[in-house]
Amino acid sequence: MNKKFIFIVIFTIAIVLWIAQTPQVSFRIAHYYSQHGKHEQAIKVYKRAFQSGSTRDSKEAITNLVQDYIQWVKPMLQEGNNAFRQGEFEKEKSIYAQIINIYEDYQQTFGRYQFDETLTKDWRQVAKEAYVRLADIHHQKGEWEEAFKDYREALLIFPSSPEIIKVLIEFHYTDRLLELGDLSGAQFVHEKALEFHLSPNP
Repeated sequence: MNKKFIFIVIFTIAIVLWIAQTPQVSFRIAHYYSQHGKHEQAIKVYKRAFQSGSTRDSKEAITNLVQDYIQWVKPMLQEGNNAFRQGEFEKEKSIYAQIINIYEDYQQTFGRYQFDETLTKDWRQVAKEAYVRLADIHHQKGEWEEAFKDYREALLIFPSSPEIIKVLIEFHYTDRLLELGDLSGAQFVHEKALEFHLSPNP
């Protein structure tokens, strides 16, 4: 085979690969997926772009990324709420757990970049709701340790959530966690109650 032809082929492939890694092309590909409702695929494109460093400092990329996450999980959240109303509690639990897994993957991949909180507020709100809904399911079953774990995760996402602390206080989670040997959990509830000027022992 002609050496010149081989060189041209290799050079062309290199150019194509280089172009595919540029932010503009990544944006266009991700935008195409978003416009066609393929938010999971759009997120995969942004993941690769962020890992290569080509879009990490782009506010447009961050905004679009977060919006794709929201558009991906919002129908799941609605489906979970519908399952709750229909009494399909195992289905509801599975859906909220799936949303949480997606959020944890987001945190693992993008949490280190310290995005502007105003850009991620709606996404964090969806994740918080999923954690609270899952915690409520555990709570109703008397699974106090599992419920507390998810309530705490919701508080870590949105620290200013006194409604969650009120649930923990009203249902005596400090005492329940002490009985389970979870001293740090009991202390967490106690300190949060004081932070919101609520009595830890109603």
